[in-house]
Formats: sequence, C-alpha cells, structure tokens
Amino acid sequence: MQFKFKSTKLELSFTFLALILLATTFDKEGILLISLISSAFHELVHIAFIIAFGGRISVISFSILGGNIKRSKALKLTNIKEFFISIGAPATNIIVGALLLLFKLKLWGYINLIIGIFNILPFYDFDGGRGLFYLLSNYLDYSSVIKILNFTSILSAILVSSFTATVFFNSKTGVSMLILCVYMIIALFKNLKTEDYNKNI
Repeated sequence: MQFKFKSTKLELSFTFLALILLATTFDKEGILLISLISSAFHELVHIAFIIAFGGRISVISFSILGGNIKRSKALKLTNIKEFFISIGAPATNIIVGALLLLFKLKLWGYINLIIGIFNILPFYDFDGGRGLFYLLSNYLDYSSVIKILNFTSILSAILVSSFTATVFFNSKTGVSMLILCVYMIIALFKNLKTEDYNKNI
C-alpha cells in the first residue's frame, strides 16, 4: 500500500499491515502494539533530525522488519549531522522510556528502553554502529574506522548472544532475541568479509 505526501512516498507492506491486525486481534497485553507505536516514534525522531538538518525524505517504508527511511541524495550532510541523526532516535527512546517509568507506565517504559538500548549498540547495521562510523570518520581514516567497528560489532554480538542464551535457557522465553542474534551473526560475517560499510549507510 502506497501514499504520497508532497515529495515523500509512504509505503506500508502487507507484512506490516498483517502485524497490526495481529496486534489488535490477539495481543491482549498490548506488547506488540506498544512496540509498533514505539518503533514508529523511533523513526519519526530520525525524520525530525533529518529535516532539522536540512535533509529531505523521499521514501518512508514499514515492514515486519521495521521502518526504513530513504533520503534524497540532493543534499549531503556532514558526518557530525549524520552522527546525531543516527544516535538521536535511540537516545530519545531511552530518555522517554526512563520518563515513562517515573510516571509508572512500566510496559511503555521498558519497551522504549529496550528499543533504545539495542539500537544504540555499536553494531554495523544498528543506529549506534552508524553513529560510531560517522563520528570516527571525522578523526580517523576509513580502514581504522572499519577495524574499530569490526571490534565493537563482534563485542556487541557476543554480549547480546550471551544475554539471550542465559534468558532463553533459564526461562525458555526470548525467541525474538534469538532471531536478533541470528541476524547479528549473519550481518557480522557479511561485513567482516567485505569491509564495505559505506553500502550499509
């Protein structure tokens, strides 16, 4: 399903619409629906930073894998602006999550904290990895930046995998975390092999 607002195209995939239907029909505790709303908020913060820095959005798409923002290539932003665009959204999720916990909205608070913490990890395809790439690119050559990003990505994958294994084997929960671990491991080997990080930005 596609909509257009001025020069920006909004795309909603069938899988995303099915996820919303699933959330509203079977998600009695509201966890899935709150996660979708918090994830949409996360993407809106990215968009707000892009527009604030003079960027333009060409396509906003949502699928079962999350949101994706494509920007117009007419304007190239500085590394520092790209850093804040990358880090701004997960940092906002963490701040909002902490505030929601203070106001006793525990489920909303924890979900925002989880989204923020995992997205801010210094892993290749995560916001934290992109932010680290842009920040270090101001001071180091490309090869050095990639070596540091490889190290932080391996460390992030080990920490997430260890945490997930502990939770899963102790409580038999955390299937979504297992999926995240598989994704991180695949992305890890892919990026370590090519070292062509620019294609993922």
